[in-house]
Amino acid sequence: MPPTTHRRKKISQKELRAPDELTTLVDSARDFLVNNLTQVLISTAVVVIVGATVIGVYYYERHRDIIVSARFYDAITALNAGQNKLAETQFKQLADEEPGRRLGRLARFYMASAYLADGDLPDARDSLVAFLAEERDPLFRSLALANLAVVYERMADWKKAAGAYQQAAADPGPEQARAELG
Repeated sequence: MPPTTHRRKKISQKELRAPDELTTLVDSARDFLVNNLTQVLISTAVVVIVGATVIGVYYYERHRDIIVSARFYDAITALNAGQNKLAETQFKQLADEEPGRRLGRLARFYMASAYLADGDLPDARDSLVAFLAEERDPLFRSLALANLAVVYERMADWKKAAGAYQQAAADPGPEQARAELG
């Protein structure tokens, strides 16, 4: 095997004195910053303010979700304890004050359960109709339609009961078989 020869590149004095790429980059960045200091400071302030606003809104909404969850839990606890009037009041407040949140919309469904347990059929019907107007989850739609059919049955409105049962039977869910029987 022949010996390999390495050629060394000879660097001239001019090349040694020339600035390297990093120095050139740093000098260019410094010049840009000095020449555009006002715009850089304003842009930085805008980015910081927008970021702080987004983070603040996110944590505020999370805090509101926690509060709504606690209120919903209190209302469910009252409903399970048989305190229907208290549950009705708490669910109504949630539904009225938080219509844009998932638990605010679900409050209408459980409010109907409290009305139904109290025998207040017109309010149970109205609550279920309002809930169904907004709900897209097939599980809760099926449950609400089956409950609405029961309310119509108790009100002796057989035609509307049959329609609600037919809709509940068409939606997949836990009440589908019961709705078909209804």
